[in-house]
Amino acid sequence: MGSLIKEAAEQVWSCSCQQFIRGTMAMAEEGSLSPGTPAAAAAPPPPPEKNELMPSLAFQVVLLRVRRLKDAYGGILSGEDGTMKELLQELMEALISWLSSNPPESWIGHGAQAQLDIHFLLEIARLGGFDITASAQELLRRAAAENGVEEGWAANAARHAVHQVLLQHQQ
Repeated sequence: MGSLIKEAAEQVWSCSCQQFIRGTMAMAEEGSLSPGTPAAAAAPPPPPEKNELMPSLAFQVVLLRVRRLKDAYGGILSGEDGTMKELLQELMEALISWLSSNPPESWIGHGAQAQLDIHFLLEIARLGGFDITASAQELLRRAAAENGVEEGWAANAARHAVHQVLLQHQQ
């Protein structure tokens, strides 16, 4: 009986991950940084410095939604068993898996944007206390090959972008 409950819970979580990803991508397509808030009503992003890239809007939305999930449910699911951390790890890995088969339009022919976006996701995971590097390796390899440049710049730019997005959307 316990294994049936565990299997059902895993299926529910898998469905939730897919809904989260679809919802996040839909919000990004609408140009919204938060649910129900059009981009025009949201605080405008700071103007990028000359030659400064920012992560795609979809990944900025991921950061804000993961943060909201953690804030809303972290107290409930923060037991010693690490449930919240495990769920967020699985969510980020599901996102990487989804991106492997559904690369965003902004990545087509733009390996630099892909590198920055992937490193931004890695930075979100790092801030959450988990590591998705193994899951993201193939995406990083493809983006670096397309861009033909080392990826150190992308990691630095991603760290900077996380701080910019969080500062912009402090509650």
